[in-house]
Amino acid sequence: MTANQSASASTLLSNRFVQAIFISTLFLQIGIWVRNIAILLFVKKMTNDDTFSVSLISVVEFAPIFVFSFIGGRSQTNGRSKTRSRSFHCTLSQVYSSL
Repeated sequence: MTANQSASASTLLSNRFVQAIFISTLFLQIGIWVRNIAILLFVKKMTNDDTFSVSLISVVEFAPIFVFSFIGGRSQTNGRSKTRSRSFHCTLSQVYSSL
């Protein structure tokens, strides 16, 4: 990493918009953690500490993502090539110059 890249990274992190995104992501992750712990404690209380029921929490949470990823992937591959979405690639300097 050169000095120029380091300076641009520090100016990017001092941007209020980027700081707001980082802070909101932090609060989002804390909220997800609190929700998961609350669900775990609720299931433990309702099932008298049944380990199988506690393990099913993850299965129930991630099963729809697993199922719908196959459906979405299948519909994306069957679409016509003209209607397929194109990937958007850009560099950090292009993002920073647009701010």
